[in-house]
Formats: sequence, C-alpha cells, structure tokens
Amino acid sequence: MVQLYFTDGLALRAPVSVEGILVDLSESLTEAAGRIGLMDGMPFFLDRDGSYMHELNRFFRACPTMAVRSRHSLRAYAHDILI
Repeated sequence: MVQLYFTDGLALRAPVSVEGILVDLSESLTEAAGRIGLMDGMPFFLDRDGSYMHELNRFFRACPTMAVRSRHSLRAYAHDILI
C-alpha cells in the first residue's frame, strides 16, 4: 500500500548519528530542501517498496507555483489522492 508522509523541518535540523558519532547536517539539509522547493509539512508519498514516488511528489513541489501555498490545502490534496 502507498504511504503518505509529511516533511518535518525540525527533523532536518536535528543531528544524526553516523556510526555512533553525532553529525550536524542541518545547514546543508536545510539549504538542499530550500533549493528543491520543500517546505515544512509538505506531503510526500512512498510506494509499497518504500521508494520515493518522483512523479506524484513533483506535483506537491509545484503547487506553490500554481498559487497553492497553504499547508492545509496540500494536506487535503494529499489525503484525496491517497483515498
């Protein structure tokens, strides 16, 4: 079954453990997220095998360019698509 998730900006700013060592990737992750148009709370889908659904998720990244900027609207679109 396809799974729906939402981006979490706070998680991008948290240090990650790499082989037991905490590494702060927050600046590079935040910059990368901004470059591709991610915003906090943006929906994204993973396929049954856990792979990222590029074509579908591209729609959500394009929504702000189509005057859909509200997180509530994005959530509503995502839930409708999921159903």
